[in-house]
Amino acid sequence: MGTSPNKPFNEEMEISFDKFLRWLQEFGLPLYKIHCSGHAMPFDLKFAAQQIQARKVFIIHSEQPAILKGLLADMKMSEVLLPTFGQEYAI
Repeated sequence: MGTSPNKPFNEEMEISFDKFLRWLQEFGLPLYKIHCSGHAMPFDLKFAAQQIQARKVFIIHSEQPAILKGLLADMKMSEVLLPTFGQEYAI
């Protein structure tokens, strides 16, 4: 058995997943498998940073960090940083 994020990856989880499936069956509920990458769209990130009034935004996982930094640059309350490996930053 592989370690796919949507399947149990150890015996205890397998037992729990089997219980879960039996409960669904007991109540006649369907099981739908969906996937979410966990990646947010740039404007959603900007909205979230504005809502929490972020003082600093560290861009650490982006294919286009400079473009994302430009999108976030107009947020007056935030400092937008492209961190450098090994450098320390004050919060």
